[in-house]
Amino acid sequence: MRLYIVSAAALIGNKNLERANEVLQRMVKNFAEAGKLKEAVDMVVEMQNQGLVLSTQTMNYVLDATLELGLIELAENVFDEMCKRGVTPDCATFKLMVVACCNMGRVLEAERWLNAMVERGFIIDNTTCTLIIDAFCLKGYENRIVGYFWKMVEMGLAPNVINFTALIKGLCYQGSIKLAFELLEEMVRRGWKPNVYTHTTLIDGLCKKGWTEKAFRLFLKLVRSDDYKPNVHTYTAMINGYCKEDKLNWAE
Repeated sequence: MRLYIVSAAALIGNKNLERANEVLQRMVKNFAEAGKLKEAVDMVVEMQNQGLVLSTQTMNYVLDATLELGLIELAENVFDEMCKRGVTPDCATFKLMVVACCNMGRVLEAERWLNAMVERGFIIDNTTCTLIIDAFCLKGYENRIVGYFWKMVEMGLAPNVINFTALIKGLCYQGSIKLAFELLEEMVRRGWKPNVYTHTTLIDGLCKKGWTEKAFRLFLKLVRSDDYKPNVHTYTAMINGYCKEDKLNWAE
């Protein structure tokens, strides 16, 4: 650690703060790999007392290293300490916290960070949107994520077919078929064409509800489509649906 401290101190003395931040970022990475992340984090904070103006990028670097180890509580402490010291979090900062909480299944904590993100006017990207939808719906919070979804759209998120399909899948998973079809209508209204995955999700949802006749009508629509055809998952959904209703002749 001494090498990093001496190097950073020298750079601070030369007013090369950008390079000093890079040295600390490298220190965090190496110490995290060596199982000494806490010591590195403490030193990053201490270097500010030596005249270093910590950058948001360094803050995010520290958070990323902390979250990769699953240390949510430490990451929150780092966030609070950095904010107290005048480092301003950006969109990437909140995204790191939201994604980490979702990946760990801690969706209520993710919601808290998502709220903070929205309050500051930051919006998520499409990939993160899908991840959040999946995490919330898996825990049964589909109604909450629908609200956040439309809030993000109002703020500037341009949802794509993958985002819509993920939300439709989440609603179907919880048995909210009517809401899923309403979302499908809105998706089409916005110019997005449902693909085979969208249709298969709806077919599976209908079959799990015991509505195989409706599912079959949607299946036929997919068969007659010039753009998409049923895949193995589509057929599996229909077969499972018929088997569930003891309609073995149809399943064959």
